[in-house]
Amino acid sequence: MDLEDSLRPVGLGLTLCLILSIAAFSPVLVRGQIGIVVPTGFNVGLFYPGLSSPTSMTWGPDDNLYVSQQSGEIVRLVIGGDGFPISSVLVAKASADLLGLAFVGSNLWVSYTGNVAEFVLVNGTVSSTRIVLSGLPYGRHQNDEIIYGKDGFVYMGIGSTGDRTNGNDPRSATIVRFKPDGSNFAVFAKGFRNPYGLAFDKDGNLFATDNGPDAPAAPDELNMVTQGGDYGFPNYFGDPPDGSGTIGPTSILQTHSSSDGFVFYDAAKFPAEYVGNAFIAQWGASSGDTSVGMRIVRVPLQKTDNGFAGQEIVFATGFDHPIDVIDDHRGGLLVADYGSGAIYQISYVSGASSSQSNSATTNTENQNLPLPSMLGNIPLDFLLLIIAFGVLLTFLRRRAKQHGGLGS
Repeated sequence: MDLEDSLRPVGLGLTLCLILSIAAFSPVLVRGQIGIVVPTGFNVGLFYPGLSSPTSMTWGPDDNLYVSQQSGEIVRLVIGGDGFPISSVLVAKASADLLGLAFVGSNLWVSYTGNVAEFVLVNGTVSSTRIVLSGLPYGRHQNDEIIYGKDGFVYMGIGSTGDRTNGNDPRSATIVRFKPDGSNFAVFAKGFRNPYGLAFDKDGNLFATDNGPDAPAAPDELNMVTQGGDYGFPNYFGDPPDGSGTIGPTSILQTHSSSDGFVFYDAAKFPAEYVGNAFIAQWGASSGDTSVGMRIVRVPLQKTDNGFAGQEIVFATGFDHPIDVIDDHRGGLLVADYGSGAIYQISYVSGASSSQSNSATTNTENQNLPLPSMLGNIPLDFLLLIIAFGVLLTFLRRRAKQHGGLGS
């Protein structure tokens, strides 16, 4: 057997092994190789990478996903027939610290430092911009997420200007509401330090997360918000004393966790015990303590004489500062991770094995791709390595032909 013949099976074998190794270990080939841990039966996938400090997400009337970034840029993720993004488009740019997005009809509303603006979209392109509100108070915190209610009002949280003080502006440390034309502006409820996330449950009840103070530390909260209610800040945190005249939290959340965007899960894909739960993104501690927050918790709510009550349960860990959670329009959840600049998808797969003992779970959509399709996703440096290996084999074969074969 000559050298060329001996190289052929070895070369092909090594090339195939190299390709399969790259396919197996390259993080872009299989969604979900991300070190996120979820309960048994759930699946984590990388929905979209490459963002810069995402802060909020909302679905548009065009069934595309709109994502704000702290820089003020708003990106539209164009969703394909399989439910995943096929492209991204820069829609608009507001000033920095853009924390809230919502659609009011077909127009996109944004909440950024001290302002609320409306972008009029025509075929996904901004045709005009209108400042709805300006001069809102800000300092330690600012105006946060924004949502549109079925009652025709826009709701928004405004954080306190200090750690344990709300300054002299009566709009600070409140949840406000107003009509889309900016009229009927009023404080809806007060006594919140930083009511970052807002969401309605299926019955139309308004809830808000609230970030507790840093010094001395006090817990975060999930609150059911009632019109005219006082929720204790700056005097009380957590459960208030009897006779305080303030409303206690629906759920006490981890101290320093920065509990932010959240959603109520009302689809039918998750097991029954998860339906109706509030799923909350906990950004984590500003001190950098990785044992605090940096996770998704869920709060199953039970009706009580005073509204609702529930305790947080850890649902998913391994994120790098998650900040918002919304439904994925396919029975799962999307998580915007501020730290990694990625959006992750959490779904439930009936009969799936536990991912609690794994460093990552995978999206089965990409597991059975034919080899040519998989190669299309290999990064350029790996492709160059494969090509170089093939060139070397070709060179050795030609040398073998030139110098004769070796007998066996």
